[in-house]
Amino acid sequence: MRNKIVWLLRRARLLKPAYRTYEWAKTLDPKTLQRNYDYRRQAQQTGVPLPPDLFIVKVIGFPNVSLFVESGQTIAQVIETVLARHGVLINSLPSMLEFGCGCGRIMRHWNKLDKVQIYGTDYNTKMIEWCQKHISFAHFTSNELAPPLPFEGHRFDFIYAYSVFTHLSEELQGAWMRELSRVLKPGGYLLLTVSGQSFLNDLSDVEKDTFLRGDLVIRYPQISGTNHCAVFHPESYVRSELAKGFNILDYIYANTYPFVRQDLILLQAC
Repeated sequence: MRNKIVWLLRRARLLKPAYRTYEWAKTLDPKTLQRNYDYRRQAQQTGVPLPPDLFIVKVIGFPNVSLFVESGQTIAQVIETVLARHGVLINSLPSMLEFGCGCGRIMRHWNKLDKVQIYGTDYNTKMIEWCQKHISFAHFTSNELAPPLPFEGHRFDFIYAYSVFTHLSEELQGAWMRELSRVLKPGGYLLLTVSGQSFLNDLSDVEKDTFLRGDLVIRYPQISGTNHCAVFHPESYVRSELAKGFNILDYIYANTYPFVRQDLILLQAC
């Protein structure tokens, strides 16, 4: 039934508006509203402000403010830990970029990196405007759903894209990997995440067959950039296709760290 509804919406060219309405409706549950109100009231007001519930839904899929903050903090710590495993101290990097920064779930926790030029970019202009207003220690700019980025070549020492390639069509993934390679310095680092083997039980029988053949599984590529577009990456595909042109320094499987349900891959530009 769900697939039939999606098919009808797609034919009527209403899939994107319907999904936006679905996201907005998630924020209206009375229990959710009360829980978020209580958390916002108790949260320290001396740090980075908390974004609107609708932005949080677009980033994590749920209007859960506490999960938004706690998961972002943990993921930031994981990124720092993974880099350190390879002798890279994050506060010693001259520059870094978060590709697909949303409304700053991870970015908000870099406020103590006083030696790093920090940039964030996203195709959601409203969330970028919110970041520009409320996250003063970083620089933000918007991009389109497809490349390019508004940066010169070899601009960044480190780029990370958390849960971004999990929501893009195969064509967009290839285009963005080439673009990130362009703006990354030679020898620079790229960290990204994918939904891999740990999601096998979430796939239909047909999808499992596709995945086990080593091919991408993509649901609703026509609404790339939203959480409803879900992509599942076999490890063999990541190694042979997605990471083409990079050296793979680390391949960390899902659930190794708290809140990190996706495989985490650290690459280095050749």
